[in-house]
Amino acid sequence: MVPEHYLVTERFFVGEMAETAEDFILPDYTPEVQRIVGVTAGVTLDDSFLEGDFLETEGSVLYTVLYQSSDKGLASAPLTSRFSCRIPLNRQDGDGFGVDDVSFLTGVENVVCRVSSPRKLSLSSKVRLQCFSLGCTDGSHRVDAEGEDTATVICCSRDVPIVEIKNVRQTASAGGTIREREGTRVISCIGNVCIQDVKILPGSGEVRVTGEASVQLLLASPDGNYIQVRDRCAVEDVLRLEALRSFGNAKGENGMMPEGAAAARCASVEVTCGDNGEITWKMEYDVDCIAAMPGLRKITEDGYSTAYRDSCTFRTTEAWSLGRCINGRLTVTGEKQLRGGDMRYIYGFGRGSFTKGEIQNGRLILTGNAVLTGILTGDGEVITEECTIPLRYECEARDTAGDCVCQCGVALFDISGRADGDMLHMTAEASFNGICLVKHTETGLETITLRGMEALPKKRPMITLYAPDAEDTEWTVQKRYRVQKEAVEKVGDRYLIRMG
Repeated sequence: MVPEHYLVTERFFVGEMAETAEDFILPDYTPEVQRIVGVTAGVTLDDSFLEGDFLETEGSVLYTVLYQSSDKGLASAPLTSRFSCRIPLNRQDGDGFGVDDVSFLTGVENVVCRVSSPRKLSLSSKVRLQCFSLGCTDGSHRVDAEGEDTATVICCSRDVPIVEIKNVRQTASAGGTIREREGTRVISCIGNVCIQDVKILPGSGEVRVTGEASVQLLLASPDGNYIQVRDRCAVEDVLRLEALRSFGNAKGENGMMPEGAAAARCASVEVTCGDNGEITWKMEYDVDCIAAMPGLRKITEDGYSTAYRDSCTFRTTEAWSLGRCINGRLTVTGEKQLRGGDMRYIYGFGRGSFTKGEIQNGRLILTGNAVLTGILTGDGEVITEECTIPLRYECEARDTAGDCVCQCGVALFDISGRADGDMLHMTAEASFNGICLVKHTETGLETITLRGMEALPKKRPMITLYAPDAEDTEWTVQKRYRVQKEAVEKVGDRYLIRMG
């Protein structure tokens, strides 16, 4: 738990790029490559650990290369490339934290696939790793005085929003069965998991995550036609992290309850075809969950002494609070003019990202783009077309006073398309999961010094009626006359001050 009078501050917000490049030799039982049709790529983090002043990460880039073979048919090759990244953290002395205090957002870009020979592919990409961690800073004040003089100090405090974050990861599996015509072959398969709801169970150290796992398959029917088939199943996983038990102690703090967001990444899909047309799929996937506990902490805004002249110093802190945990879903549609010919849509895949997050009128607004790739056949050829669609998502923000920083990933699934004349129409479901944080500047009292300061003149018993300025508050009136709170009373549009 964040101690009383402490503010939540940035430990680090860092981003690194890891480059991957590898040559692959396709086995003899796979068709030879004539032309690359398309490549999908995803990232899984296999391990993360702290080593001195560095965060070490290891993971894999999962490629699916769809290509046209020498016999003009379609084939695919699932390939995996390993990567590692060493991220400098500039840790402060005495700042103890673990990997469960670090949140990650990953992506892959600049994917390039070259055909070196009919059975040799050269794949390269850049893995984008963004990670952040929040720590605590003491926001209490210190009184430099002797003995009973401390009792003459009057302080004004206010509530500041904070957030405590913990992270947990777990591997799970899902699967299903599809029945097709006997002799149907699987050409390619893309797996996705959409998380729809995250519930933190207070005090139990558990997070319950629900959603659905889905696969999108490109099949070749016995008569030589290509068809796209989808299947899905419900998933429910319980993630356990002992550190979450502290959230139970905070249940109902200031009327606030914990929130959670979870993103799931498909690590592998195994597909088998039976002789009777039964297609069985089994998916392994990783669930990364962020658990966030919002709250309030008091900081001292100002202070004065009723008996001595004083000297005050103030500190300014960049503090962080919770904007929103995000588990959203949208349907996106778009269209693209085709380059010509009588084409038929057979398959699709996509990628997406949010590029901007802001808070307006109490609403969190995320904007970005989705890029859907459609694969079409016609007149003996296979072509690809890309359709760019704007993304926009809105929800109510918990904290609205400050600058918005969002860490939110986007996954596209259930992609479908239709060629209508010279237009390609595409539709997809967009799932996005992450967290929005709010950064705000807080100024509070650091020290108030009475030691060695001049005593104030003794106040004569008297009553003063004060006409306040527009910017005056009860606190500024107290401080102006150096009296206790009980000595100031609001009477109409005036203040009555009793001194002495």
